[in-house]
Amino acid sequence: MNSLVDMYFKVGEKASALKVFSQMHEKDVASWNTMLSEFAHDGDAMVVDLFTRMLRAGLHPNRITFSILFRFCGLLVDLSLGFQFYCLAYHLGFTDEPIVANSLINLFSKCGKPDIANSIFIVIPRQSITSWNEIIMGFNLNGCTMEALELFANLWKSGMKVDECTICSILGTCTGVEHIAVGRKIHGVIIKSGFCSQNFVCSSLINTYGRFGFVEDCFIIFRGIERLDLALWGAMISSLVRGGRINQSLDLMKSLIKDGQKPYEFILGSILNGCADAAAYTQTKSVHSIIIKIGFEMNLCIASAVIDAYAKCGDIESSRIAFNQSVRYADCILFNTMIVAYAQHGLVTEAIGILEEMKRSNLQPSHSTFVSVISMCSHLGLVEQGQNSLTR
Repeated sequence: MNSLVDMYFKVGEKASALKVFSQMHEKDVASWNTMLSEFAHDGDAMVVDLFTRMLRAGLHPNRITFSILFRFCGLLVDLSLGFQFYCLAYHLGFTDEPIVANSLINLFSKCGKPDIANSIFIVIPRQSITSWNEIIMGFNLNGCTMEALELFANLWKSGMKVDECTICSILGTCTGVEHIAVGRKIHGVIIKSGFCSQNFVCSSLINTYGRFGFVEDCFIIFRGIERLDLALWGAMISSLVRGGRINQSLDLMKSLIKDGQKPYEFILGSILNGCADAAAYTQTKSVHSIIIKIGFEMNLCIASAVIDAYAKCGDIESSRIAFNQSVRYADCILFNTMIVAYAQHGLVTEAIGILEEMKRSNLQPSHSTFVSVISMCSHLGLVEQGQNSLTR
């Protein structure tokens, strides 16, 4: 019955899973863990209620239960709730369990407490590679670059075998030109450890060299991969955009399509942002035609990027057309982008008109919406219009 509940969740039949669970005469800890895991994955506050019901049924949580609960608190960035669960885990003697300790590192890292995460890591009796990965990612997440690099050096010296997650985590630490030498050394570790054939690792390596501005190195890695997946195409295109090579990025996306693959949201958004930053009007039109051809014009994030790109290229009319085509899928992001586009062109009446249209669509203007309108009125000395935008 537990497996049946799990199967229904995995195929997206949540109602069926809940029905089976409710009809179970006897539920053990695994039954409740299955439910907790699903709701925790979605960040659903129902997790607390489920856990309470489990305790009231007379069942005791196990190490899997606490691992689920701590990762749930990390997802919600809820330190207070995490401490409550921690007290119970400590009382029941589960905090020394590696799987629980790893989830605690995850929790405190996501809640901005890398020092507490590190204190838990230090006292883990048997530090697995998962524990090392969690703390390295935790330091990365909190901008503790030197600590993360020092940990990786200690890990390498210890002789413990690293995995793909370790490599990708430490590559994420190398964010600036001051880390070029370290990045080269990690590349050497990748070759020595035999990870060159791992697409996941190679895409992280391409992203790292892209941040350094070493586009040629990115191409060497990219061309040396036998089977290219979308993540690799995306990493290479993003690196070209970051390096200001808009035409090359567009050509590479066309090659991707010729290869029989369909570019996803990140790839299209990356190129459009590059076009916007470079005010590359011809390239923007070319990308827009591809977006329409492959059926992405109704994607809200892509539509917003198209509006922004046309506006920054000076074609506010095309921005408005793109907005009108997408506006039936009413969304704050679209309205904000159009308001900012008009603001950039000093079109006060039109920007305030979009703000009114936004209100009529029952969409709540955000902080950035008002900042855009008021900043525009401020720059143009239109005090009265700025006041009216706040009071309407």
